Amino acid sequence: MPQAMAAHFSSSRMIVASSGGGVPPPLPRTAISPVRPCADFHPSIWGDFFKSYSQKDAELTGELLQIQELKESVRKKLEAVAKKPMQHLKMIDDIEGLGLGFHYEEEIEEALDSMFSKGTDVIDGYDLYHTSLYFRLLRQHGYNVSSGVFDKFTDASGKIKNEVVDDLKGLLSLYEAAQLRVHGEMILDEALDMSVSRLESIAPTLNPTLGAQVTSALKNPIHKNIRRIRARKYISTYQGDRSHDPILLRLAKLDFNLLQKLHQQELSQLSVWWDDLKASLNYSYARDRMVEIYMFALAISYEPQHSLARSFFTKAMAIATILDDTYDAYGTTDEIELLSKAFDRWDKSLIEQMPDYLRALYLSFVNAHEEMEKNLAQEGRSYLVQYAKKSYQIIAKFWYEEHKWLINSQIPTLEEYMQVGRETSGALLYAAYAMVGMSDDFVSEETFQWLFRVPNKMRMAGSLICRLKDDMVSHKFEQERLHAPSSVECYVNQYGVSEEETYKEFNKLVSLAWKDMNEECLKPTKVPFKALEVILNIARSAEVFYTDEDPLTIAHKLIKKEITALLVDPVPI
Repeated sequence: MPQAMAAHFSSSRMIVASSGGGVPPPLPRTAISPVRPCADFHPSIWGDFFKSYSQKDAELTGELLQIQELKESVRKKLEAVAKKPMQHLKMIDDIEGLGLGFHYEEEIEEALDSMFSKGTDVIDGYDLYHTSLYFRLLRQHGYNVSSGVFDKFTDASGKIKNEVVDDLKGLLSLYEAAQLRVHGEMILDEALDMSVSRLESIAPTLNPTLGAQVTSALKNPIHKNIRRIRARKYISTYQGDRSHDPILLRLAKLDFNLLQKLHQQELSQLSVWWDDLKASLNYSYARDRMVEIYMFALAISYEPQHSLARSFFTKAMAIATILDDTYDAYGTTDEIELLSKAFDRWDKSLIEQMPDYLRALYLSFVNAHEEMEKNLAQEGRSYLVQYAKKSYQIIAKFWYEEHKWLINSQIPTLEEYMQVGRETSGALLYAAYAMVGMSDDFVSEETFQWLFRVPNKMRMAGSLICRLKDDMVSHKFEQERLHAPSSVECYVNQYGVSEEETYKEFNKLVSLAWKDMNEECLKPTKVPFKALEVILNIARSAEVFYTDEDPLTIAHKLIKKEITALLVDPVPI
């Protein structure tokens, strides 16, 4: 890929209109095809499985009391190690890795703020493992620690010293720290390349447990992993560590299982809503993926206080999935034009012109937003629904653009595609709905104004990651039928290269986008970190779920395993 294009796609300047106005003019009648390019989506593999979950709050009283006692014990332990920096760092990392960070947010932030205020001189004597841990934890929380802390591990020429290569624990810690690098940090670029090469070469020679840990880290580094998935796996890893704290481990297990019951209840209620919606619609042409969509909601926010955000997000994504399939796998051009006008004008009167299936779909969409307004009115926040609606207007506008490419058999340039594809990735839509469901303590109207502002490097970087990761695993299935081109087809057509070469270039663009997001998360930030974290978590879900396949199309492989671990099987106590 030419350097100019690489710079173009990593830049925040490449941004399209952020308003919902302006549906393109009708397509010429000669371009309209009556063919419905239906896809062959397999049915839901879960059926009514989750509808049966219902746990009464009264049955949890004993667990809640025990968890509260354990939480206080861990809090005292955290305070006790405050004067032992290396132990303090390790305990904070364990707490967050076990999924317990939200219980100790104030304590952790206070500790890291204190460490940062003392400067990096205090870690001069730290080994590679602890230096990397210090750097990663502070960067994860937005503290702009200098990458110069790693200079002591380089030789006179600026290269990483040879002895570092043989320190497996330190090397793995360095690899994790390098994931938080920003543009211009050459030492971390080299550290990442070196650590990946070394870890890949030695993984097969390690004992099965350690080898699996290294392989897992290479596939899903901490910074790019879904926190809830990491917590489930880290519980097992932490238990296998002979130096683990039994109190902390027990708290992690009980808390995980308690939250799992809450998530099961939520999914049960959402499944009932979904079945009612399906009964009112004729959408057999679209994907039935309620459970898989809820996993994306958990990826964004699994904490108990964000139940409403998960509900809003899941419903929005479920309807968006049907609409997406309507635009590119079922609807005729006449129907798509009419639906796009209805979104743009937010006009119920247009339903009289719609066929029955489209009328029911649009009404369900409108009803969902009316329900959302009622829920938020109780908190005096119903005005935020306008931003949710705006995000749908934007994505519908660009779904229509993709439909035009399809019926005109057009393959745009990659630049033209990305102006549309970033928006149809859904990142803006999903961020808006998740944030609408969060309290004012996390987001405000100013946050939404920032979210829709142009330019917005954070949002554009997250959208790029979602778009390219999705396209790389889904384009072959999509091209088996009449379908608009993906970024892969656009790049191959434009540059005359193979799919494998295209994937390599796209992965470079994804890496640049992560650097953009890492920069945007450094203090002082434009908006509260919680808002930035929503977009981070959307990008993380793309990194994890779109590794080998599209989880919303092929749902019986990787994501099924993760669903079972997070929503079916409790952690053995």
